[in-house]
Amino acid sequence: MLIFDLDGTLIDSYEPLVDSFVYVFQTLGTVVPPRDEIKGFIGYPLEEILSSYLPRDRVPEAVKLFRARYGQVVLRETKLLPGARSALESISGRTSLAVATNKATETAKNLLASLGVADLFTAVVGTSCVSHPKPHPDMVHRLLDLTGCPAEEALLIGDSIIDVHFARESGVDLLCVLTGSSSPEELAAAGASDIIPDVGYLPRLCL
Repeated sequence: MLIFDLDGTLIDSYEPLVDSFVYVFQTLGTVVPPRDEIKGFIGYPLEEILSSYLPRDRVPEAVKLFRARYGQVVLRETKLLPGARSALESISGRTSLAVATNKATETAKNLLASLGVADLFTAVVGTSCVSHPKPHPDMVHRLLDLTGCPAEEALLIGDSIIDVHFARESGVDLLCVLTGSSSPEELAAAGASDIIPDVGYLPRLCL
């Protein structure tokens, strides 16, 4: 089974995500961080990102603002990364596909449906399905339980340092892509050894 991250791995969602964070900071009257700095946090739990910039007592309000704003733009402004659709269609006949994301589960499912690829996935697990977000192994354990797939037959595909930690904590193999927030050097320093340019390369591999 292939377990995919979403942001920066399968989908290009940085603009709506960063725009939503900027909206939150502007609405709360706080300093707006540089867009590239915000982008570097994408993939981490929402509360953790907001806690990096806001006092703890303002985080709950910020979470509500973010989710309301993001919900307005996510389906309209998110697109599949180049080569992702054809790769998913090609490999879905060879192995089962799943998603593990720090988005809410229903948000992820709705997003995949709007992009026309939801039927290719056996299971989708987000933060609303588990007690702990990535990099805690809850999501992988949940997917393995749902599908009956042994851990040794699962491969996690992600783009960021958090995915490297996620795979290590979950006890599954990892394949990284370079379409997200982490550079090859950062991924290698975190412990990633298998790296490809993007998910479009997957059909070329012997999976």
